[in-house]
Amino acid sequence: QLQRGIKNKTNKVQPPGELQQRSCHPSSGPLLVQMLRLLSYRNNDSNFGKKGPFSGTDALADRKLGILPPEPRYSSGSEAETLVYRLLCWDPNITVGNDDDESREAELNDNDAAKQPYASDIIYGLSGEPRGSILLETILHCCPDSFHDILCKIGGFYDEATMKEYVSHGVSNFVVQTLLVSARDKNQISKLVKCLCGIVEDGSILNAKHRNVDKTAND
Repeated sequence: QLQRGIKNKTNKVQPPGELQQRSCHPSSGPLLVQMLRLLSYRNNDSNFGKKGPFSGTDALADRKLGILPPEPRYSSGSEAETLVYRLLCWDPNITVGNDDDESREAELNDNDAAKQPYASDIIYGLSGEPRGSILLETILHCCPDSFHDILCKIGGFYDEATMKEYVSHGVSNFVVQTLLVSARDKNQISKLVKCLCGIVEDGSILNAKHRNVDKTAND
C-alpha cells in the first residue's frame, strides 16, 4: 500500500490520504526518511556508493563534536523529487511566486499558500509530529535551493505569527532548528532572522512552559 501511494503515476494531485498518515507512523515514517535519502544519493551519481570527506575516523570525530555529514541533494526531475511531491501533495504545474519586495512578501505568501493548499497544511501537520517532523527535516536538507525557499513560504516560516507557533511547539521547534542550519543563502537567512527577532524580543521563546531545547545545542 505504501509503494502504491509513492508510485502513483497520475498527474492529478491527490488530496492527503494514507501516504501522509504513513509519514507519521512509527515504522513507515523512518522508512520514508531512508527512502528519500537513498533516492537522493542515487540521484547524485558522483557520490553514491563512494566514500566522502566525512568517512572513517574523521566522521567518528565529527559526530562526537555534533558535526553531521552533509545530506545528499536531489535534482529536478529525479525520483526523490517525485517522492517529495507525493508526500506533500504538491502540484509541480503551479508556479509559486518569488518577489524580493518586502512590502509584498505577506501578500505573496498568502497567494502562494492558496496555490498549494494541501502542501501548506501538510507541512504544518508534519512539523508537529515526532516522525513526520524528521521526514520534513530530511526534505529540507535534501531539496534543491529553490525548493527550500518555496517550502519556507508555503509552510509559513517567513511569517512571524506562524513562526512563533513553530518555535513554541515541543516538536516543531526542532524543524526550525533544521531550517536555520539548512538555509541556503543570506537573503533567506535575513528573512528568517527577521521573524525570529520579534519572538526573541517579546520573551516568549524563553517561556519555560514552551521550551524544549536540544541538549546537544546547549552543550
